[in-house]
Amino acid sequence: MTEASYPNLFLVGAPKCGTTSLFDWFAQHDDVFCGYRKEPATLVGTREHPLPAAMPYDDYLEMYAARTNERYALDASTRYLAAPQAPANIAALADDPKIIMVLRSPVDAIYSMYFHYIVQEKESHDRFEDALRADDAAPTDAHAAREPYRETFTYVPQVTRYFETFGRENVRCILFDELKADDTAVLRDLCDWLDIRYPGTGLAQSNTARAVRFKTLNLSLIH
Repeated sequence: MTEASYPNLFLVGAPKCGTTSLFDWFAQHDDVFCGYRKEPATLVGTREHPLPAAMPYDDYLEMYAARTNERYALDASTRYLAAPQAPANIAALADDPKIIMVLRSPVDAIYSMYFHYIVQEKESHDRFEDALRADDAAPTDAHAAREPYRETFTYVPQVTRYFETFGRENVRCILFDELKADDTAVLRDLCDWLDIRYPGTGLAQSNTARAVRFKTLNLSLIH
């Protein structure tokens, strides 16, 4: 396997922000190779120091071995956004990568994540407030089976790390509300930025929950 097969497009988060729909959309694009697994999370760690829950490093690279002439190979792992070491690990592997992140109101995202963990039986508290307090009191553990609530959606330092590592011109931030309101416009703009053809299709609807308009994000981080 050559370095030309390695992923060079990274959908880094955030969780509960429509990344599964975006991954599925990219999987149908002729110019984007997608591995068989979303959320490999391999580059949260390294080959020498892996994240236990992540896809093993050699298996991760092998997942992209079937790439042929696609312009991009996509890794969609939402743990990368909050992981401090992920940008450096991506930069060590990928040659001139492009980074995509979808950002949503932290309040909405945390609440959605809470119910997601309830369904997965990763959350034992019946009340959201109790779960949040317990999570805040727990020690930070980069190898935990699930991500912490507040820390996962503290966007400013997360986005800043990616800007500083790859340059603003190589990072595209998308607002979840805009993606939901007009996915065609967002996807056309994304294709223009990636210099690939817009295929004429939108996202498949996978979540119809109401989202509150997110106005508190510092928009200077996006443009």
